[in-house]
Formats: sequence, structure tokens, C-alpha cells
Amino acid sequence: MKKGTSKLLACFMCIAMAFTLVFAVACEATVTGITVSSAGNVTEIEVGQTLQLTASVLPENAPQGVDWTSGNTDKATVNNTGLVTAKAAGNVIITAKSTANAEIKKDFALVITPSTPVVDNTPKSITLTTAGNATEVGIGSTLKVNATVSPATASQEVIWATSDAQTATVSNGVVTGVKLGEVTVTATAKNAAAVTKSIKLTVVEGGTTPSTDYGKLPFSTHAEYLEAENGTNLKVKGAVTYIASSGGGSVSYYIQNGQDAYYVFGQDSAQFAVEVGKVYAVGGSKRLYRTGAHEIIDVEYFEALDERITATETSLDDKDVSSQEATMAYHGAVVTGTATVTVTPTTSTKAYSVNVTVNGKDTTLRVDAGNLESSVLTAINAKLSAALAGVTIDFKGVLTHYGNGNFKAPQVLIYSADDITVSEPTPIAKVNIVKDALTVSGFIKADDLSIKLPTVSDAFADVNIAWRSDNAAVIANDGAVTHPEKDTIVTLTATLTHNEDSTATATKEFKVNVAGSTFNAEKLLELDFEDAEEPNQYGQSATKPGYTNKDTGEGVDAANTVTLGGNDWILTGTLISSAAGGDHTDGTFAGRMSAKQGKVETTVAGEYNYVEFDVATYGSQSHGTVVTVMYKMADGNEWLECGMTVVVNSYELSTCRIVLADGAKNVRICVASGNGNVNIDNIRLYK
Repeated sequence: MKKGTSKLLACFMCIAMAFTLVFAVACEATVTGITVSSAGNVTEIEVGQTLQLTASVLPENAPQGVDWTSGNTDKATVNNTGLVTAKAAGNVIITAKSTANAEIKKDFALVITPSTPVVDNTPKSITLTTAGNATEVGIGSTLKVNATVSPATASQEVIWATSDAQTATVSNGVVTGVKLGEVTVTATAKNAAAVTKSIKLTVVEGGTTPSTDYGKLPFSTHAEYLEAENGTNLKVKGAVTYIASSGGGSVSYYIQNGQDAYYVFGQDSAQFAVEVGKVYAVGGSKRLYRTGAHEIIDVEYFEALDERITATETSLDDKDVSSQEATMAYHGAVVTGTATVTVTPTTSTKAYSVNVTVNGKDTTLRVDAGNLESSVLTAINAKLSAALAGVTIDFKGVLTHYGNGNFKAPQVLIYSADDITVSEPTPIAKVNIVKDALTVSGFIKADDLSIKLPTVSDAFADVNIAWRSDNAAVIANDGAVTHPEKDTIVTLTATLTHNEDSTATATKEFKVNVAGSTFNAEKLLELDFEDAEEPNQYGQSATKPGYTNKDTGEGVDAANTVTLGGNDWILTGTLISSAAGGDHTDGTFAGRMSAKQGKVETTVAGEYNYVEFDVATYGSQSHGTVVTVMYKMADGNEWLECGMTVVVNSYELSTCRIVLADGAKNVRICVASGNGNVNIDNIRLYK
């Protein structure tokens, strides 16, 4: 090859390589976003566990490199591959940031729970008891000996033995007298042969004598059952409506005679077996359990009756289901009704409640997984998973009460999937359900260039949503945002239409404050919770350690008024918690507003034009909680809605600013809807 030709070829090769490099660079797109997912879509792990996160940079042909960081390395660390290691309980944000454009990042909210303690299930000891501390058993009669293995986490299975089968036999703890004499009955832990306990019994003529002569005791009325003090011996009768639980040698159940119903807890199932529909007379001791449930325990007397008793089903559709007093007569009884779901439930393999209204009053349908066979729970969950907020449920269950505070809330215990029917909403009902659930956050921060405006419902694919802005120069109809110089309120109107029924339509308006490029308002008042008193062992400040206080006689507002930053604030349904208590704070303390009732309001009247505050979710079920702002005008005492809401979806504190009407005198920030509590901090009022 000639020398000149060689140089020419080399030149062409250089040009080709340069073109290839330029072409390759040109094909590598600009990073526009990042998505972060977890293995198995897990959002909650225990201390000591790991979780693999995966980041995908958008678009696909953009540089895929990311840097991983943890918002709190004391709670969790993350390596350069996205593997998270949980260090301490709490909430933490893991962030994936593009290596090509550090301004593009994505947060992943992770809940870390305490590690499951290692439990020693080895049997250590056994306790033997009998009803009424009886030590005698009659010839031909039986006496049940109850064995309790400690610790409670150990297997409760024991092996029974008798010192003389000619005098008395024993089977599953049931001792049967054979002839006069003394006998020793021994229980040995099945999993630990060295752990034993014995009881000496005497076989006598005739049967055992219970501590109370229940044969002569009259049947108690339902009112007497409710009013009886703890420890009072009662005798009741009825037909079994529902067996709540069985296992460990005991059974709990409801019996009902007409409308009157009773709950029997922890009856010995080997000695006294029960069946649904059968009629029994039951004698035992009254107990008022801490959740408010009236119970009969320590059953000594049990007799099957040859009677026909009807359990009356009471409709709650005309009752005040929110009132304990109004429903007390029906507690333990089978009830029916039609409920409207107020909050879309999250079904679970554990106990959970469905928030509903019946006859316009709030109550809950309770699903207690611990008392249900797995197949029954699965069937109930399958039905209730379709119970979106706004749909109706026809139900049948047992009316109970639940709660650890002074007020025990009535609720309906659901025990069969056959007893619940979830309605299929009509087109207009679907539209209204979507409308009621539709939310738009009332503040757009200065660095947000778009707002998400859904066009199709996640709940119903046949409901479409169209948007219209009254100021498209600031917020376009597709959600694109252009920030003006000063804060500007834009009204967005959503029009919802059903695909197959054009008459099924509705509209909903949202007011949105778009942050301006400058904000020069005068700050008049501030609350940052920093001068609250020291926290207690639970991390809650002594200034306001609980959600509510009792009425001091001067009114509820007075009881909930605290002095912070030199000014009085009313904290209703709100406590003050420290960072050590798991709250997200910008300092030592934050306020935690409870779901549906949390409020923080000023007592200092002023001429307020803006309210600004930092807010974050508290707990894994708090995402989507809606916070709103109300105000009083200078010429009135009525609280008015400002028309703007804040949808809280972040574990980290995020600032929002709401515009108030001219002449606003007092301001209230409150939880409007949602499943969980929210943290609030750094409240600022401006003129």
C-alpha cells in the first residue's frame, strides 16, 4: 500500500471513530426521573434485616448510574448497590440520586420495626388448678384439672398420669372417680419430661360440689349481667350464636335468649363442649374486661337444655350506633344493618376494622383474625377488599365494644363471609366515590414544575377525569406549573364522567396556592414546640403528653390550651412528642395530630393573610391523610373553610403555605380525613 493511501485510510478511520463516539453520546438521553422499587414491594422491615432496593433511571437510554444515601444512618444504612440494612426502629428515607444529574432523585420511605425478640419456648413449670379449688371427685363423676405451662409461649401440651387407675382415671385432664380413696394426678410437659406437677385428689361418694349452688341460683337478666360487679356468680341461658375461638383446651362463645345475649370466655372445652344452635345453661363469674367487654369466666356449671330458644336479630338501621348507652341492650347479640364505608379498608391477616356509618352515625365492622379459621378469614377479606369508601355493605354480626380509654366504642364483630354483601356501585355511585376520594394538594412549592392530575380512576377504570384551570398561565390543564412572581391561587375543576353512562357525571373544585418566586410577608406568630417540657418514657412532652385532656370545668378548649413561645395554643387531639419518640422534627419536638380529630389553633387574634407549616406522615398507614385550614373572621365566631387542603404523603417534613381570606382573625390547622396521624411543626402566621 502506498504511503499516501495509508495516511488517507487512517484519516477515514479517525473520522469514523469520532462519528461513532458522537453518535453514541447523542443517543444517550437526558435524565428525566428515577423510580425506586423494593424486592417484593416491601416497605417495612425489622431491625437487623436487609432489603434490596432497585433504581431505574428514566428514560431507559439515559445514564443508569445512581448514588444511594440514607436520611438517617442511625436507623438504616445503604450500600452502593441499594442494599439497605436496618439499624434501629423508626422511619427513614432512602434516596437514589442520578450520577448524571444530581438534581434528579427519588425517595423511598421505609418503616423499621423492632426486631422480633428471641423467645425461649422451653417449658419451665406447670400450674394445676380446678374450678373452685376442688380436691374431691365423686365416684362416677368428673373433675377437670387445668394445666398451665410457663412460660406462656411454651407448648401447653402435657401428658397426664394417675397414680392409681383403680381409684381414678385421667384423660386430657378430666379425672373420673372409680372407687373411694386418694390418688395423685400428674401433668408432665410434653416437650420437657423433667417439668412436672402433681395434685392430690380424694374420691368420695357422690359428685363434686361447685363453689356456688347454681341449681338454686335464678337466671340473671341481661341488665343484671351488665350491672353485676366483678366476681359475682351468675347463671344465664341461651342458644349459641357464634363460637368465637377454640384452642388450648378452651372455648369462648356467645349465647342469646331472645334479644338478651351473653359472652362466655375461656370455658373448658374438654369438660364442657358447645355447639352452635344448641341451648345451654351456664354458671360462672362475671368479669368486665379492660376493653369494655362484659364476660362470664371460670365456668363451673354447664347444662344442655331441651328447650327451643330463638336468638332475635336486631336491626341497627334505626339505632345510634355511636352511643354505648343506646346500644348497650344489644351487646353480645346478633345484629344486622346496612353500612356505608367511610374509609377504604386495608384487609389483613391480623385483626382490623372497617370504618363505616350506620344510620348516619360512625361505627366499625371488626374482623378478629385470631378468632377465625384461615379459610373464613380469607373469604371475609376477599369481600371486604372491594369495600371502597362510599359503597354500602349489608352485614350481620355480633355487637361488641372495644377500646382502652374511658369510652368503649360499639362495633360489630363479623364472623362469616356469608353475612356480608358489598354492593356493586351504580355508574353515578362510582363517579361520586371517585369524586369524594379525589384530592389535590393545596400548595405547590417553588421548585415543583408540575402537579399530578389523574385522568383515570385507580378504583374504577370506567370513570374518566378531565381537568380545567382558571389560570392556565400558572397551572396548565395537564398539570404543568409556571411559577409567578407572587403567590397565586388557581382554581382547578375536575369533571368526572362514566364511560358507559354519560348522565353519570360530577365536578369538584380545588383551590391551589402556587408559590411565587418571592415571598416577603411579615411574620406575626410562630409555634415550633421547642420550649415544651421534657419528654416522659414514651417520648411525649409533659406539656401535652396525650391526644386529649379531660374537661377541667372551664371547657375542653381550656383543658387543651398550652403555652408555647410565649403564646397560648389550643391542641385538641394533638400531643407533643420528641424526636426520640419517633417523630419527624426540625428540632426537639413536634406536634402529632390524631386522625380525624387532631387540631392546632391560635388564641392570639391577628390580621393573618398566610399560614405556613411543616407536615409529615406518622406511621405506615398515614399516607394520603388530608390536612386542611380553617379561620375565623374578625366579625364572627364561626370557623370557615379556606378551600385548600394538603395531602400528606411524605415521612419527611415538607413545608406548605395556605392563603387566608382578608380579615382572618384566628387560624386552625386540622386533620380532615385519612387513616393515620400526622406530625406538624414550625407553624408560622404571616400578614
